[in-house]
Amino acid sequence: MYAILLVSTMLQFAAAFLALRLIPLTGRNWSWTIISIGIFGMAARRLYSLKDVLLGDRIPRMDFELVGLFVSAALFLGLLMLIPLFRTLKQGRDELTECERRFRIVADTTRAWEYWQARDGSFAYMSPACERITGYTRDEFMADPGLLERIVHPDDHETVSRHFALEGEDRDPGYLDFRIRARDGSEHWLVHHCTPVHDENGVYAGIRASNRIIDTRKCTEEALRASRREYQDLVEQALCVVLRMDTSGRISFINSYGADLFGYAAEELLGRHVVGTILPSVDRNGQQSEQTVGSLISKMHGPDFTESECMRKDGSRIWLSWAHSSLRNANGETSEFLSVGLDVTARKAAEAFREDVARIVRHDLKSPLAGIISVPKAMRDDGNLTPEQLELLNALEETGLRMMNMINSSLNLYKMEAGQYEFQAEPVDLVAVAAKAGEDVQKLRTRKVPVRIHLNGRPIRENDSMEVPGDPNLLRNMAENLLLNAVEASDDQPVEIKFETDGKCVMEIRNKLAVPREIRDKFFEKYATSGKSGGTGLGTYSAWLTARVHDGDIAMTTSEETGTCVRVTLPCAKA
Repeated sequence: MYAILLVSTMLQFAAAFLALRLIPLTGRNWSWTIISIGIFGMAARRLYSLKDVLLGDRIPRMDFELVGLFVSAALFLGLLMLIPLFRTLKQGRDELTECERRFRIVADTTRAWEYWQARDGSFAYMSPACERITGYTRDEFMADPGLLERIVHPDDHETVSRHFALEGEDRDPGYLDFRIRARDGSEHWLVHHCTPVHDENGVYAGIRASNRIIDTRKCTEEALRASRREYQDLVEQALCVVLRMDTSGRISFINSYGADLFGYAAEELLGRHVVGTILPSVDRNGQQSEQTVGSLISKMHGPDFTESECMRKDGSRIWLSWAHSSLRNANGETSEFLSVGLDVTARKAAEAFREDVARIVRHDLKSPLAGIISVPKAMRDDGNLTPEQLELLNALEETGLRMMNMINSSLNLYKMEAGQYEFQAEPVDLVAVAAKAGEDVQKLRTRKVPVRIHLNGRPIRENDSMEVPGDPNLLRNMAENLLLNAVEASDDQPVEIKFETDGKCVMEIRNKLAVPREIRDKFFEKYATSGKSGGTGLGTYSAWLTARVHDGDIAMTTSEETGTCVRVTLPCAKA
């Protein structure tokens, strides 16, 4: 009997302590506190009964105490089984709370206006970003679902209403750009993305949507459209050919003026190669246009300028002056080429006419000049002339020969420009040519300018020479033109001619004055001259053509401190 009472009391105390354990697991502080107090009270009552039995004040009934033992055991076991259950429930509740907390952090702090619209049109969720975008609070949208459509700009209301009407269970995810009017009267562009949502059983649960402000993007798009319209207006109204081609030489764009000039519709030219369409396969000089275009594309890194004979659809030929530039993609790689062309057919015809007239005049001048040149020889043969008269006749003959040489050189200049000049190269002593040019230049001046000639760093000697293969007349004219320029720009200070042989034959002509700034970048261009009375601008151009015809090179450096140096590099004659 005593054991039954003792075990029953211990079980009740244990159950009371288990009830205390359930307080933090359930979160029901007051409920389980009261239950614990009640169980502690029952255990205290059993403890009091055990004292009475031990003191002999009361004799308990066996059947009654057995029932009490059973109830105490059941209470203890029940509470013991509840602890893991409530622990699991608490863990699930904590995880659910954490998930909800994370969802709230993500959904409520997003910059986009997110919402979930249930099947009945009410909002099941609305992110706080709606207030930042519209000026209306989340509670206002939740209480009045129609507010969303009422803030849509009137010009977009019909489009938005039609889009919202199509949103449903079978609708694919979609998007829409529209404007709204915020509470403060400001207008904003929104991009609206929506998609149907379903629960875990696949049942349609409404629409999940996201709205973001795209005012900056819309302004950029409008600026881009305006820029494109302006570009198209400029390109289409320009009285020149505007053509784009890819890296293979196929036309990707041509403006209306260009298409009309070539006799095509613009659509006919797109995708076609420039060679065989607007460029003849072989030009009048026998050059392969495909090689010319390929070379231009492969070597072009910056602006380039060319003139070419072009072909129209009816087979007629026109001349265009082109300015080319490369277009690069985001990676800095050349993706296309832009070419702007001007019709210079009339100018080319005028130039050709001028050249024809010049050739006729030069040809007609040669006959009377030949007669003038023969007079000094005839007079010398007659004798009875004073030394002064002989000197005058020699000067007259030499001047006539120089004029004849100049006429022949001008004819050669035209041939070199046209790429038609051919000559049989012969060894020419460039040192002797320069020395003779110096003498001839001095004869034309009243004030002599010293001309100093050096070979490989020392003054020239009597038998010094430096032979190059070439045309003696062209090389003599080149030396005279360059030396005359140097003497005129010497400020009466010595002019130096330096020869060097190091694999190539190099001639440098130096003077003390700098080339005027306005012609430095076009020093070797045709008709480039500045500040020279009677200057034609053909001397340096002729020298450049001569160097090119002889497979050589010519360059100029100049500064106020060091003066000017013209450097001519030519192949040396083989020993």
